[in-house]
Amino acid sequence: LTGVVLLSALDINLSVNHTMVITGLMPGTTYSIRGISTTPGGQTVFSDPITFRTVDELTISILTITETSRLTRSAKFVWNTNIPSTSQGEGRNVATGVINQSVFDPTLVLSHSVEVTDLLANTLYAFRGISSTPGGQLMYTNEIVVRMPR
Repeated sequence: LTGVVLLSALDINLSVNHTMVITGLMPGTTYSIRGISTTPGGQTVFSDPITFRTVDELTISILTITETSRLTRSAKFVWNTNIPSTSQGEGRNVATGVINQSVFDPTLVLSHSVEVTDLLANTLYAFRGISSTPGGQLMYTNEIVVRMPR
């Protein structure tokens, strides 16, 4: 988007200090911004440009199984992301391919924790975490294969 001009909302309040919020920026992109002010006398003044780069794409670190339970037939696991994102986990029965999913959590967080339930005893499951950013970028953790307790 070279040369694209984005304008923030006009603030008509007179002030010595100015703040602006810029939304809709793309990940991993370099931007150059500057402020524009108009004095009560009608003179337009430009700030010096400021250049910055937005955070790169969503990355997910390896997931860790924190607990499996024969009693509740469940597995709890955690993972981390570098961008606030949603949380959901799944456990795929390696023998049958049947997938059990955790409850979807729309809360945007960096540290994710989910529990997959209704798992079969003494069965091999491949677990992975799923996260999505507000912009719709979907990522999966690496799978970790665990045998549920007897």
